[in-house]
Amino acid sequence: MHPKLLSTFSEYSNIILVGWGTGWHIQPIITIAWELHDAHILWVGGKNSNEEKESKRYAIPFRSINTIKLETTSSIKMVFYPFFLFKWISEARNILKPYTENSCVFSKGGPWSVAIGIAAWSLKIPLYIHESDTIPGRSNRILGKLAQKIFLWFESTTKYFNPTKCEYIGQILSKDFESRSEKESNSKIQWKTKKPHILVICGSQWSKSIFETIIEQFEKNNTYEWIISLGKLNQNFKPIFDEIPDTQALEWISQ
Repeated sequence: MHPKLLSTFSEYSNIILVGWGTGWHIQPIITIAWELHDAHILWVGGKNSNEEKESKRYAIPFRSINTIKLETTSSIKMVFYPFFLFKWISEARNILKPYTENSCVFSKGGPWSVAIGIAAWSLKIPLYIHESDTIPGRSNRILGKLAQKIFLWFESTTKYFNPTKCEYIGQILSKDFESRSEKESNSKIQWKTKKPHILVICGSQWSKSIFETIIEQFEKNNTYEWIISLGKLNQNFKPIFDEIPDTQALEWISQ
């Protein structure tokens, strides 16, 4: 984990972590929880969600708030979104009230992170966010206005935020990536041919289009060996990829 991030967390005894929905949000949260042994950690996420399942798996304290799933912004549920948001903020405030002293909230984003970020801001709890993409999502654009500091993977993303708040730290990765040798690794990634290798890891909203494009390209060119990490939302693609020669489709490649 980047020294700038560790230095920020070292100022607080209580750290509330927010990461929703997909592995791209969840895995960095797990990494932070592993490394911050001396702090009191609380993970806040959706009820009966992927993050709640992972918190139990790794024995990370977890609190949930009720959520609804919005497939698109054109959903009829958007009409009621302001009312839902007010309810979520109220629930988040109740969770955060015991943590108004020597605490911070760190968010990786996701649809309902806005409610927790607003709740933290209203309680004067310092808020920090991390943006993994070159173009930030709606949630982080909103939270960026409230955050004390914005950590970025890509320096080019600075243009979407207040530059004085931004710190470039790259991705939040487990130490396993630095310390584990190829011989020691128990990785699922085992290449089977001498063809050029392509590893695809993506998730969230735009991943479906990426996978569809890859499948389309297979019909024109099959000179590569592929390993595809589908993510939680794209399991329906696995039977299609399983039929393509020299291709392995995995549910998810975790840290």
